Amino acid sequence: MPSLSTPFPADVLRAVPTLGASAPWRLSIAFMNMPPPQEPIDLTLEVRQLIQELFRDANCVTRPERAMIVKFIAGNRHNPCPAYGHLASIKLSSHLRNFTQLDNTLIQLIEEEHFEMNFLTGQWRRVRKHRRLG
Repeated sequence: MPSLSTPFPADVLRAVPTLGASAPWRLSIAFMNMPPPQEPIDLTLEVRQLIQELFRDANCVTRPERAMIVKFIAGNRHNPCPAYGHLASIKLSSHLRNFTQLDNTLIQLIEEEHFEMNFLTGQWRRVRKHRRLG
């Protein structure tokens, strides 16, 4: 009887599926450390529309950050990084804008929109920040 050894991740990545009996076993090793699937979040139509509007112009937010924001709006107040405090800010978008000053000169500014979450109170807000280019 052949002995089965646990393959290294590199072996799993290079593995070519075959019709042998060991193929399903070898491929299942790669998925052993994956987290279990999470329950679907039940959102009202109003909240879904709010989230769609929130992410409409978002060009900087990553997929895990999107999931964190949706969970927070849905009521999950778990702070993933309690060592950093009870406030978290995620950059949603960054755009280059032309603004007219009081003396009618144009300047270029970077306009950033952030989503701020307060894990203690459960409140959130969108904040726009402007920085000079250069």
